[in-house]
Amino acid sequence: MRAGEYYVGDLAWIADFALKEQIYAASNGQNGEFELKNGAKFGVFFGEICDYRDSCGFLYLNSSEIFGIIPANLIDENLLKERILKVVNGILYNKFTSAKLAKIVKFEQDFKVKFGENSIEFGDLRIEFNPQI
Repeated sequence: MRAGEYYVGDLAWIADFALKEQIYAASNGQNGEFELKNGAKFGVFFGEICDYRDSCGFLYLNSSEIFGIIPANLIDENLLKERILKVVNGILYNKFTSAKLAKIVKFEQDFKVKFGENSIEFGDLRIEFNPQI
């Protein structure tokens, strides 16, 4: 994937119905790296509904089965407002509870998406899939 800013977390937090449909159509429900109709690349992992921790110690609150990485410029600010969410300093928060849900990561160079048995890697960022977290 190309260097740049990406949203990392539960894709359902930031995806409207049309974007979710594109994600499912492009991936056919499979884990991996794919491309949307507009040419934007994304990585997706269809897994358990549980929280995930990354190699930096950040805990992602995951409420759907669709976790992944997508260009940050695809985040619809109006949709966030409707869902009572906000992005502050690169972190997606719930406005009422102030719970940290996901984050925006800036990748300085091109990177690969790799899947392990219990993890996914976005460049140097490793996310552990452990339902016991």
